[in-house]
Amino acid sequence: MRLRHVLSLILLIALAAGLPAGASATKYAADFMTKGPGARPLAMGGAFTAVADDANALFFNPGALAALPGSGISLMHSERFGGLVQVDHAGFYRAVELYGRSASVGISVLRVGVDDIVFTGDPEDHGWVPVDEDDEFGPEDLDQIDIDPSLFHTESDQEWAVLGVYAARWRGWHLGGAVKVIYQSVGSYNSFGFGLDAGLLSPPLPGGLRAGLKLQDVTGTYISWSTGVSEKLPPSLRPGLSWQRDLPGLRARLLLAADAEVRFENYQEASVWHAGSMSVDPHLGLELWLLESVALRVGLDGEDWTAGGGLRLGGERGLLPWDALRDLSLDYGFGSHDVLDGSHRVGLSASF
Repeated sequence: MRLRHVLSLILLIALAAGLPAGASATKYAADFMTKGPGARPLAMGGAFTAVADDANALFFNPGALAALPGSGISLMHSERFGGLVQVDHAGFYRAVELYGRSASVGISVLRVGVDDIVFTGDPEDHGWVPVDEDDEFGPEDLDQIDIDPSLFHTESDQEWAVLGVYAARWRGWHLGGAVKVIYQSVGSYNSFGFGLDAGLLSPPLPGGLRAGLKLQDVTGTYISWSTGVSEKLPPSLRPGLSWQRDLPGLRARLLLAADAEVRFENYQEASVWHAGSMSVDPHLGLELWLLESVALRVGLDGEDWTAGGGLRLGGERGLLPWDALRDLSLDYGFGSHDVLDGSHRVGLSASF
């Protein structure tokens, strides 16, 4: 089957699956993947579908992986909400020759964890009987009981996503797909899920523009819990556009990017804009490279602002006299939150 036939089939499946999926899907299922990995994408408000020029393409646009030469690796650690949530990511890609065609393969591993969650049983199971006239157990009753610390225990919440990515070029376009495996565990309960993502990145367009599209959960991603409960993630779309301009007089380069995250999960007021079961959240980002070595970034992630920066440490344009790698960069990103503490991310990426 030719490549264009495969891509047409994927698109048709995505459109067909997207129509009924919103009514039967479980809202917020596998929501830990919503923000994606990477300090650089976070600082740019998550607007990365049409940028995707580093290893973060593994998540944001698997098709863009075909535009990356050689090999690359990225590592990230994040502290969310005052250190309550730990997020870690590792990604690797490599350009290869398969069956006479230039292609790229890669793997992405994302972990989100919350440790030391205190679990308690039903008070009545331990002889803690409601004593007030309303037959309720409240704070005022605590001085009438003895609390045994041995009755408390801690558990952890761990959520994993592993993506295997394949991408290739076709008539100047970059096309790819990702097989996704999800594992979640909360205490003694766990779940497994499987899904498929697809993406494409256009060739450079006139005026410094570039377009991208990610089809997430193309055929619906099904998650099965050990309790017997099943969840389904419906297909979603993420079109993006980027614009880049060199500023020779300032020895700088400006990058603007915008994504629209389109979902069919009936998010309603949890999104910036919604109509029926469809919702749209905007992502806007700006990146300014100075002297090709220092980057400043700001963005808008839905209604939350983001910021950060980067340093190109090694390579031909690096700050350090070390060119063993084509590029070595250190990035930082911060994402605000209107209620909870913000998120901090530190990332290290290299290409060779």
